Amino acid sequence: MKKRKLLLSGLVVAVVAAAGITTAVLSTRGHEPVAKPCEIPNSVRVQPVSAKTAPGGGGIDVEETGVSSSGLVSMGAVVRNTSDHIAYRTRVMLKVSVAFTGLPPGPMQGSLLTMEIPVMLPGQRVGIGRPLVNVNATTKVISADVEAQTTTWLPNGALGGFSPTADTYESISRVKSSLPADAVQYTENSTNCRALVSCAGNS
Repeated sequence: MKKRKLLLSGLVVAVVAAAGITTAVLSTRGHEPVAKPCEIPNSVRVQPVSAKTAPGGGGIDVEETGVSSSGLVSMGAVVRNTSDHIAYRTRVMLKVSVAFTGLPPGPMQGSLLTMEIPVMLPGQRVGIGRPLVNVNATTKVISADVEAQTTTWLPNGALGGFSPTADTYESISRVKSSLPADAVQYTENSTNCRALVSCAGNS
């Protein structure tokens, strides 16, 4: 995955002292306004509660799900924040049941089946997905669903001027092998005034 960081240009301040007088010279581009302090907080306290019901109504709804039918089976889904609150660090779980020849169907298990969506603004839709299992004559997926588990609900505006990143598709590399191993390259752009980092282990 290729990421490009957005560099924010600041004001160049030159201070010249002469005869006891200090002069500040501000260099700006055209008539651009003076940069304001970043309103996006450095951190947010995580207080996980049910993602299905937000204060005042609404919640995280699963709008669409889909499963590929052959080879390395993948599952995808679209979830939506139907509330007027911000959903912060929303955990969702893929609930998949598989069957092997001679054995009764059972649920797949593992940490990879649980994913976390960093931020969902009111009304925002987010796509999630993951490869699941190789299917063949002896293995098949019986059922697949998505469960919204927990999130931290924040009042709208609590993240200042935060806006979602924009991803731009660039290319795909096809790998000829027995299993699908294609790599998708894309550029992730952020217009936020604060650098975005992985939320793993942060609060």
